[in-house]
Amino acid sequence: MQVFIISLILLRIYIKIHFPPVPKNIVAHWNPDDKELDFCDHILEDFSQTMKYHKFLKDAFEINSPNNLQDYMVDYCIKFEKDWMQTFYGDKPMPEDLENAVVFAAGGAMHIKIQWIRTDTKRAILEVVKDIIDNEDRCLTPLFFTNSEDSPFLKASKKITQIIHENHE
Repeated sequence: MQVFIISLILLRIYIKIHFPPVPKNIVAHWNPDDKELDFCDHILEDFSQTMKYHKFLKDAFEINSPNNLQDYMVDYCIKFEKDWMQTFYGDKPMPEDLENAVVFAAGGAMHIKIQWIRTDTKRAILEVVKDIIDNEDRCLTPLFFTNSEDSPFLKASKKITQIIHENHE
């Protein structure tokens, strides 16, 4: 019986060391129905959370299982962006070609973010965020906004450019 109890204690210690609890709020969540969402602030908040949990995320990305965190984050990002862009598109379901463009843009954004995490966040946050915002703008603004000035991506691109400019002064 004592051997069994000692084994359980050692197992619990092993689990605590090798499988720490998942931190809350690793993935920032937003309302996809919010047309007024500030995409720049949205991405900056997300990257702030990512920096906070960088080591955890990098380690978690090494786990290749059916319910892994990396796939969850990619799927969440794609679902959010599809739902958000549907809000701009209107009541009719988006055609497949537009939906594919959203998946492409969101998936590409997540690829950039995942590579940034895997390379130990060597590039500055503002630089990576600018790349993501500018690519989202190039991909989605012409497809969803007749007047590009209405695009949250163009607004975000202008804002991140201003933030970077102010940080270099």
